[in-house]
Amino acid sequence: MDAFQDLKPSSLILDNTLDSVDYLLSSVDSDISDRLIELDHKLETTNLLLHIGSRSVDSRINDQPRFFIGRIIQNQHNSGLTDEQKSELEKLQRGLKYMKDGLYSQKTGQEIKISVKEFNQIIEEGARIGE
Repeated sequence: MDAFQDLKPSSLILDNTLDSVDYLLSSVDSDISDRLIELDHKLETTNLLLHIGSRSVDSRINDQPRFFIGRIIQNQHNSGLTDEQKSELEKLQRGLKYMKDGLYSQKTGQEIKISVKEFNQIIEEGARIGE
């Protein structure tokens, strides 16, 4: 397997990030500040891996800082999600879901072998959908 295929962080990080968004959107907990911090970290980590991939594996890999960095607004009070946070999480959910669906086989649930160009198209379109 080539280095690009080994780099794709989608299997674990993308799943965990999407799971965190799903949890927050369905949670009835009022104390979610730690979960929001954790999600923010996962998004930054995903973008960092894309950036590292661009530097070390293939310079054509594009990171998406506008989608992955600085999106999570922390609560001032532990009172559950604000309407603004919920809206932002729903956008993230749509974008991440698109990325996951594009990177995984619907039949097997395994990552599919794609080119860097196809990978970028999936990530860029997911970011566009989620903005």
